[in-house]
Amino acid sequence: MKVLIAKFSELMYQRLDEMLSELDSIDLVSSTGSLERIHETVQQTRPDVLIMGIHLPDSNDLREFSEIKATPVGPVIILLVTCPASQYQQYRRRCLSVGADYIINTAAGIEGIVEVLEELVKIIDLDLCNGGKCDES
Repeated sequence: MKVLIAKFSELMYQRLDEMLSELDSIDLVSSTGSLERIHETVQQTRPDVLIMGIHLPDSNDLREFSEIKATPVGPVIILLVTCPASQYQQYRRRCLSVGADYIINTAAGIEGIVEVLEELVKIIDLDLCNGGKCDES
C-alpha cells in the first residue's frame, strides 16, 4: 500500500517515517507540506493513503482538503490535529465534513496511525482479491 506523508512538521515526519518504515506492506512517499505540492504528488504517485497535518503553510481553510479527496485518484485521507481532548469532537466533525477519512489527535500520540494503516492494508488486499487479482496458491 502506497502512503504519502505530507511534510508539515519535520519532527512529526521523522516519527512517522520511523514508525511506518517498519511495516513491510507500506511503501512510503513524501512531499513538502504545501497544498499545491501535495496535489501534484497525489496526481503523480497515486497513493492509497495520504497522511497530512491540518495546518499547512499555504492553507488555512479546511475546504481545500476536499479538493484532494475529489481528485480521480483521491486517497484515503488521515488528518493529524493537535487539540485539547475537549475540542476533539468539534475538530473531528469539521474534518470529516471536508473529506477526511480518519482524524488522529496527536496530543494523545500518533501510534494509532499504525493500527489504521494495518486495517487499511487488509481492506485493500480484500478489494484486490474480490477483483480477481489474488493468487490462487
